This record gives sequence, C-alpha cells and structure tokens, in this order.
Amino acid sequence: MAQDIEAGRETELEAMTGYVVRKAKELGVPVPVTESVYSMAKGVEYAAKAKRAGRAVDSRSMSVRVRSRLRAAS
Repeated sequence: MAQDIEAGRETELEAMTGYVVRKAKELGVPVPVTESVYSMAKGVEYAAKAKRAGRAVDSRSMSVRVRSRLRAAS
C-alpha cells in the first residue's frame, strides 16, 4: 500500500477493508477496529493526494471528509 501511495496509484484499501466495513454495516455487525483502520488509511491516502496536488492538509477537514466517506460507504 505504501508503494501504491508513493507512486500515486489506487490502493487495495477499498476492495479489502472498505468491503468489510460496508458488509459489516449491512449485516449489523460492529467492527470498530476495522472502521478505525479504514478511516486512518483513507486519511493517509487523502493526505498523499493533497500533497501531490500541492495543497495543504488540514487534519480536521481531513477527518471530516474521511468520516463522511465512511457514512457514504454504508
């Protein structure tokens, strides 16, 4: 994943961890650790994309975006 982020490629995060989070929500199964890992990894992806685009990264806006994406995924 780190190599994908550095190279600007899409990671496997959505296909693996994102699927688990979405499926767990669908089934009503709590997966708080997986949700946390997913949220943090999406934050890393967001920060890397912003850095490549030359934008400053504000940690508060980043966490809001990641939380909204988590909600949208469910």
